[in-house]
Amino acid sequence: MRALRKQYKVGLISNAWSGMRAWIVSKKFEDVFDSMTISAEVGVAKPDACIFRKALETLDVAPAESVFLDDFADNVDGARAVGMHAILFKQVDRALEELNQIWPVTANPPPG
Repeated sequence: MRALRKQYKVGLISNAWSGMRAWIVSKKFEDVFDSMTISAEVGVAKPDACIFRKALETLDVAPAESVFLDDFADNVDGARAVGMHAILFKQVDRALEELNQIWPVTANPPPG
């Protein structure tokens, strides 16, 4: 994820508890993300369209300029409903293959 930040904005959208941000900071991996949108902080959870729009707004990117990965099909469907590219994450290799089909890491990043 840190390597992706050289070319792309990386955001977290999480249906997590109110202490999630502090936990991420305590584990010293907040530098993985340009933005963290946490359901307990914004008052809405995936797959509600509002949480995706909030994350996109925070990162200042359009839905078509983004890729969302999640291990729940309903959340993937929610992201797609707002116009985001979305990948159902079940296996690392498969997810990376799908991601590279959308935007190869070695190619030019999407606009935005």
